[in-house]
Amino acid sequence: MLLTSGRMHVKMEDGKEFDIAAGEVATIPPGHDAWVIGSEPVVGFDIAGAEHYAKPA
Repeated sequence: MLLTSGRMHVKMEDGKEFDIAAGEVATIPPGHDAWVIGSEPVVGFDIAGAEHYAKPA
């Protein structure tokens, strides 16, 4: 995930938590919940799963 604006908090199923801010890149594997921190909208690009996007299962 590449964030271009805003700030996001991520909580993994295993209890690990971290924040991502604009200009940062992070890997966010399946098994998470995430929410916006503050009032600035989060805009990001999910680039990790692109090789399987829009292909038949």
